[in-house]
Amino acid sequence: MRPSHHEPAKLKGAIQEIINGCIYGGAIGLASAAAFHFASMRFLPRYRQLTIQFRTFIAVGIVFTPACWHIDQNLLRYEREMVAFERREKIRKMEEDISNGQYVDLYK
Repeated sequence: MRPSHHEPAKLKGAIQEIINGCIYGGAIGLASAAAFHFASMRFLPRYRQLTIQFRTFIAVGIVFTPACWHIDQNLLRYEREMVAFERREKIRKMEEDISNGQYVDLYK
């Protein structure tokens, strides 16, 4: 369900940030999980005794954690950029109104 207060252009940008964070974080997680798995299989006998389901669970957790973290960081950065952009646009419009001699309400 799409929130009503988001514009389509902002949603498109947010979706792009989600995809970028997923790809970048997933790649980091995949490399980390592969390195962890092969090192653990080589050097930890207890890890070799775990069931395949539990080893898969561990690997999936290692893959998803950086992906989710990067998605969250990208969305927070995108939100800060949108707030700053809206603030700059409001200031620009206010300065334009002042230069045209119009009344400007600072609390609007």
